[in-house]
Amino acid sequence: MERSRRASDGAPMVRYFAHLDPAKSSDYYTLVICHAEPMEGVMGPDGKPLQRIIVDHMHVWRPRGKNQPINSDEVDKYILSLATKFKFAQISYDQWNSQSSITKLINHGLNAVNKTFDMKYKSSIYGELYELFNDGRIFFYNIDSIVENSKGETEELLEVTECRKQFIN
Repeated sequence: MERSRRASDGAPMVRYFAHLDPAKSSDYYTLVICHAEPMEGVMGPDGKPLQRIIVDHMHVWRPRGKNQPINSDEVDKYILSLATKFKFAQISYDQWNSQSSITKLINHGLNAVNKTFDMKYKSSIYGELYELFNDGRIFFYNIDSIVENSKGETEELLEVTECRKQFIN
């Protein structure tokens, strides 16, 4: 199902995949949640329906200042909260400084894994992403979310805007 805003919870029978890219000292910490669904009437070379990817939820944590790392406990709490709303088949992390988060999620019964982004893996991913974009088989919601910050104030997350910049670059 395509939507214009991010999903706050998942559909009961859908398996979701999450990936987190932990931040370095002055970088964003990002999360994306997506699922695959068959495209009716569109067959792949194997005779099975082609899959399209729906990006359901994105979140961006920004550093509070220069060389101020993102609090990984805050991110972990967010993921654990989402795990009560989405049925995660897998939660993957970029290998940078993520082992404690992976261990915490595993201890909560979640399938959390570390992905090593070497050149071979990146080439495979970027090739697949290129095909998905080129074939029009990846769908993003297009309206930035309004969230409550740590001070209880509402602010625009700008996750769609930021992710567009990241994909372009």
